[in-house]
Amino acid sequence: MLKRGTSAYTAFYLLRSADYQYGPDSQIVASPPETAIFRNMFLRTLGISMGVTALTLLLGLPVAYLLATFTGQL
Repeated sequence: MLKRGTSAYTAFYLLRSADYQYGPDSQIVASPPETAIFRNMFLRTLGISMGVTALTLLLGLPVAYLLATFTGQL
């Protein structure tokens, strides 16, 4: 464990950001569910961003098409 932490670059923070950690035998294991918060936040954020993108395409493309084909005469 000390040998793993002596490097200037460690995987600890990268593993924590994906809700993983080192196990007792230095293998990478999933964090316990009561401490795993980043995965749920990532999936929630991904879902919201996909919804916003879909709404933007649904509302923005018709408006952009109308503006592009507008001749200026009413």
